[in-house]
Amino acid sequence: MRKTRLALIIPPVMPHRHRDPGSKQSLPHIGIGYLASNVDHQRTEVVVMDCPIEQMTIGELLKRLLQYNPDFVGFTAYTFQINEAAITAAAVKKVLPHATTLIGGYHATPVPVETLKKFPSFDVVIHGEGEQTLNYLIDAVSGSGDLSAIEGVCYRNGDQIKLNPSRALIQNLDTLSFPAYNLMPMGKYKGYYTVFLLRYRPALLLTARGCPYQCTFCYKLTGSKYRVRSIDSIMEEIKRDLKDFNVNQILITDESFTLKRDRVILFCERLLGNGIMKKIKWVCQTRVDHVDAELLKLMKRAGCHTICFGVESGNQEILDKIGKNMKLDAAEEAIRMTKHAGILTFSNFIIGLPYETKQTVQDTINFAIRLDSHMVTFALLTPYPGTKVVEMAKKGIGGLKQITDDYSKYGKLIGGALELEGITRGELEKYHRNAYLRFYLRPSKFFRLFLLVDISMLLLMLLHKITSFLKSSKGVTTKDQ
Repeated sequence: MRKTRLALIIPPVMPHRHRDPGSKQSLPHIGIGYLASNVDHQRTEVVVMDCPIEQMTIGELLKRLLQYNPDFVGFTAYTFQINEAAITAAAVKKVLPHATTLIGGYHATPVPVETLKKFPSFDVVIHGEGEQTLNYLIDAVSGSGDLSAIEGVCYRNGDQIKLNPSRALIQNLDTLSFPAYNLMPMGKYKGYYTVFLLRYRPALLLTARGCPYQCTFCYKLTGSKYRVRSIDSIMEEIKRDLKDFNVNQILITDESFTLKRDRVILFCERLLGNGIMKKIKWVCQTRVDHVDAELLKLMKRAGCHTICFGVESGNQEILDKIGKNMKLDAAEEAIRMTKHAGILTFSNFIIGLPYETKQTVQDTINFAIRLDSHMVTFALLTPYPGTKVVEMAKKGIGGLKQITDDYSKYGKLIGGALELEGITRGELEKYHRNAYLRFYLRPSKFFRLFLLVDISMLLLMLLHKITSFLKSSKGVTTKDQ
């Protein structure tokens, strides 16, 4: 008997002037990897098609799909990619009308009903953690076709859209199979922080899911409860990645890797004990108030290369109002200690936060320069579905004003979704541009920019900025652009 066939797609890139400039790294998609590895392989065969990394157009994708003839075609997309995923799904529908199209990920999960209403090319939304839901869905569609009892899906029932309750979060993450990187072109990915001919072979590693913090700008697909994998399971996955894929860089995807100090110590001790730290470098992200000098020194010895810190603002009042629950002096101390440990520091900031004024924006830029991390990013606040920012913008809370609902303009670097009562979009973009110029146009920082950004995409961003400036100078408002 023929197995059910599933194709999981990272949709092709369709360049437009609002797309964020891509970082020079390209990484395997860990979410797709987990879905692919946790399907019931006794009954379902699966392929992964990473269109951006394989430079695959829609036409080339359709040829491959026609050869494979899948029963299910699943897509993942962030908000600024959702239009592209929908266009690709519509093309798939034309050539494979029998296939059921699925969408999941950070955009569809918080707005499943809206996603199906707005994008008719999708048949089913899988919302939340999808590993278990996907199997139940495949069984139901392949059998009775009745999806009414499947938790974690939103689907079409004739002319109606039905939203089923969410599925409970997976409590024992050790029950999940390791991501199916064997189905991805691992030799084509590029790691973080490489320059010239140096190139890492990266793999992503998830050691925990969930975040207990309540920042207004963040949507937590995996919930607020912090759930961890065992260190034994983590070590086995790292060993597999070394053996099977010859990786030499691990990107830990946990939102706050050092949340449990004792667990990080055990992780580092295991890396040191089996000599893995000699074979890989690893990168993590965490909060500034969850590191200390002793821990950082141990992390460095165990192979930690870079730590990314979410600082967000250089104004304490703004930090308090967005629920960040951290102090600026903690950020200064964390960066100082991390540098002293010999680990590269990367700080993330957001411009245009709720209650922001021109002075608080300047405070953020000045603080970023004073903090003097090795590298920074400045994002423009974006009202991603599922965040508190969306409701605040609708009601004008914190001075936020949403100026478009075009998801293609929801990029953090090139976009145009929000402005503030006292700061126009054009002014926000000017501050954003000046923040990068002031930070990186310094002898000690200039060449670090080449570690981060694909220069061709950086030029695209600059072209967008120049175009926006010329239009505004001719009297064209941001809303008209």
